[in-house]
Amino acid sequence: MQETSFLKRMIWAQGMTVQEFADKAGLSKRTLDPYISGAKQFKKTQLWFALKVADALGIDPHELMQ
Repeated sequence: MQETSFLKRMIWAQGMTVQEFADKAGLSKRTLDPYISGAKQFKKTQLWFALKVADALGIDPHELMQ
């Protein structure tokens, strides 16, 4: 069984669906899907993208690098 990604756990913890989170972050669900599935990690993403995700979650961007 695949481990749930950090992003997916954070979205669930805030009681949001992936689509609600995508709307809040100003991103498309399709863009977020690889991060939610765990196929991509934030360590190699562009700064603007990581900042949008962190801002929508209300967390420090460094937390995405886990």
